[in-house]
Amino acid sequence: MIDLEQLLHDRGIDYVAEGRNVRRGWLGICCPWCGEEDKSYHLGLDPATGRYACWRNHTHCGGTPHGLLMKLLGCPWEAVNSLLNEGERSQLYERVTQSLSEKKEIASNVLSNPSCPREPGLEPISIDNPMHARFVAYLVKRGYKIDDIPALVDEYGLRCALYGRFTNRVVFPINEDMVRLGWVGRAIDDAKLRYLSLPGAATKRTIWRYDWAKDGGDLLWVCEGPFDAMRMDYMSPNLQHAATCIFGLLYTPEQLAKLYELCGVWKEVRVLFDSDAVGMTMAMNLVRRLGQPNVWFKMLPNGVHDPAELSEEQVAKLIEE
Repeated sequence: MIDLEQLLHDRGIDYVAEGRNVRRGWLGICCPWCGEEDKSYHLGLDPATGRYACWRNHTHCGGTPHGLLMKLLGCPWEAVNSLLNEGERSQLYERVTQSLSEKKEIASNVLSNPSCPREPGLEPISIDNPMHARFVAYLVKRGYKIDDIPALVDEYGLRCALYGRFTNRVVFPINEDMVRLGWVGRAIDDAKLRYLSLPGAATKRTIWRYDWAKDGGDLLWVCEGPFDAMRMDYMSPNLQHAATCIFGLLYTPEQLAKLYELCGVWKEVRVLFDSDAVGMTMAMNLVRRLGQPNVWFKMLPNGVHDPAELSEEQVAKLIEE
């Protein structure tokens, strides 16, 4: 990681290295989220680890400097990550921001890379293929009409696996900037592992349908899993509404930075996790970590365990609330 104190100096960001509100070894800056209300360097930044926290508002904090630098510099996550990191990962993020034709070439290279292979056995789900009947039945069981399934395949890239590592799973592609990062599959039977992702870390490097979400709009739902997010996205009649997910309850710094970036392009962001105690606790935690006035915690209707169970009428009611 680069020298954060030097970065603040080079970018003309006012800071102090000691003072009443500054912990020993940390740097103090005026909190960019508190704005004019902070006149005494209440946000502390640890230059050794990149951790930061505001003493005025404890929701203005982070375990890495990405969110803070995005706010201070007005840069997207990729640009901040390039400043902070060196090596192949930084170069990849720089390359994927190039022209459309170059992105396609990058995608081709990544797809042929052994770390992110073309997964054998995956086929687009077809209602006309008898071999896919069990996958069609699973989607119908989850509340979709048979006539919906071709649209789901076209819009979300749904696949099924007749053999291979994703056997008996409905599979979602994980993409970002036209780059295939991997796959995540949901078992349609009683497999011990409900969700399987390959490569294993693919689901924690990004958020679902980030390429669509970063265009912004009126209302963005943040859910746990792809079936939850697909339900909220597909059942909304408004093209200015969308949904994403973090592939589980726990989020990584990369995911948090992306969500923070999206808060700036969406009028409203609602976090909607499962209705159990753990889900609601983690949803409220995410809202606090994002710390933005347009981010809200939302509860499911009574009797509904997760967003994937919602009816079209229930989705419409949640949107109106």
